[in-house]
Amino acid sequence: MKKLFILVVLAAFGLSTALYAQSSKKQTVTIKTNACSSKSDEIFKEIIPFLKGVSSYQFCEHSGNLTVTYNPKKTDEATIRKAIAKLGFDADDVKGDPVARKKLPQECFTPVKKGSCKHSCGGH
Repeated sequence: MKKLFILVVLAAFGLSTALYAQSSKKQTVTIKTNACSSKSDEIFKEIIPFLKGVSSYQFCEHSGNLTVTYNPKKTDEATIRKAIAKLGFDADDVKGDPVARKKLPQECFTPVKKGSCKHSCGGH
């Protein structure tokens, strides 16, 4: 009887650990923006990593893609897109805030030279 009780307790502990690990898996989303310079990345750097649930991000100056890794229990794609739009940048189908966009430096929308991307976003 004692062995059965210990076995049940261990099984319950193992199941709860597995469920916790499964629920805290991170997701990644790639969002197309109209940003295209290192200045844009500097602006993203001030906001994106500090959004609740975001663990990392990577911005490609050439494609304008922002790849964000996040915890789906704490945030979602729509919230991330809204945060980008509040900065003044378009985020997929979410248009950037026009007032914030006017405050952005012009170089945020000036394309960089091909071949100078330091990220592994491929093809350039």
